[in-house]
Amino acid sequence: MATATLNPADVERVVRDVLNRHLGSRVGSSQSYQAGVDIPVLRSEPAATIVPAAVSHGVRNPLVVNISARHVHLTQQHVEQLFGPGAKLTPEKDLYQDGYYAAKETVAVVGPRRRMLPSVRVLGPCRDDSQVELAFTDGISLGIELPVRISGDVKGTPGCVLMGPYGVVELKQGVIRAMRHVHMGPEDLAYYG
Repeated sequence: MATATLNPADVERVVRDVLNRHLGSRVGSSQSYQAGVDIPVLRSEPAATIVPAAVSHGVRNPLVVNISARHVHLTQQHVEQLFGPGAKLTPEKDLYQDGYYAAKETVAVVGPRRRMLPSVRVLGPCRDDSQVELAFTDGISLGIELPVRISGDVKGTPGCVLMGPYGVVELKQGVIRAMRHVHMGPEDLAYYG
């Protein structure tokens, strides 16, 4: 059986179609995308909250679909414990969510099975609570049963050990598998209602 692959433009169209369907659109005829995957084409009426000038000119907000790999959010105190007194996160790459970035810094994540995930990226800016977001298979490897939670909801979750170049932090809680979610700015919210 052949495996179909979708290019980024096809993925964007599919995601837009799903969003439009959930906003009360009508399903039109099917269209075969580049990879030969048959996907319904959705015909929708613009939501009342869409910016009228943009709609009248056929302007659409670009929708970026992204998978967030394993990563760590740290408090400033934990940054200093892991990277040294006075250490600050060093922005390396801006994320699609305004104000957030992938930092240059990485840590090793150690679980109860004494297995380690080396070089897990730290995301900034610092938060009020440190947390680790992992994939289901990462949890199996580390021996951690990962609860599915919204980012930031860490109460009662398992912990782990974080190792940095300067020191170690033992998290009593904060290891999760992130619930599926979407980050949208004001323009996308206006466009999609």
